[in-house]
Amino acid sequence: MPRKTNFTTVDKKGNLNRYYRVTAPIGKKPDGKPLRKRFYGTSKKEAEAKRDEYMAGLRQGLSVDYQKNTFGNAFDHWLNTVHRHSIGLSSYDKYSRFHRLYIANCELAGMRLIDVKAANIQGYYNGLLEKTTAKNIHQIHKILKIFFKYCLKADTLVKNPLLAVELPGIPQEPEKNTALSDADIQKLIAACKEDIRNFPFAFACFTGLRSGELLALTYKDVDFDSAMISINANQGLKSSK
Repeated sequence: MPRKTNFTTVDKKGNLNRYYRVTAPIGKKPDGKPLRKRFYGTSKKEAEAKRDEYMAGLRQGLSVDYQKNTFGNAFDHWLNTVHRHSIGLSSYDKYSRFHRLYIANCELAGMRLIDVKAANIQGYYNGLLEKTTAKNIHQIHKILKIFFKYCLKADTLVKNPLLAVELPGIPQEPEKNTALSDADIQKLIAACKEDIRNFPFAFACFTGLRSGELLALTYKDVDFDSAMISINANQGLKSSK
């Protein structure tokens, strides 16, 4: 039994294609006439389902052309047309680098923006772990947070898909040992003998004074008879002692 259709087209090869078409009012033209949008399907049910989905989006506050935007096009427009003028050159260069390396050609780029869900972004982040560091993924996430916040303001989305996304943990870097070795200390002593201006560095090394405490020392803080030093100030600010 042939499908019931109400619209036909002829492709470049001369083939006849049959569709079912429904329309819906989505606003008004500048001259006041009604603006209508067409929806096509292989059956009346399919065409009406597309219409109902689209109209539901409008009722939630989405813009009229929200269905056309892909994630890739929307992000590129936001970065280079909108956000570029609100950040400094160094920040824009950093965002552009992450866009070029990790976002422009990712698996999300060709998806419709409204179809990008938390599960899609989670898969994207998980895949990035094979290409870059967790620290870079956190940076990408910060950029996407700003982008999706803009999408909500621009009425191209009604929900932020990042809210249900988990980020990979960043491995703790081992603390570096910054203590001077015995050989370094001997070099410091030798440097003092060559130039007395190096003495404060050796003095700090052997006493453990902070730079502020060292700079605040005066002659009256030093008891030469008992070889004692009193710490009474820090960076020139007198203590309550």
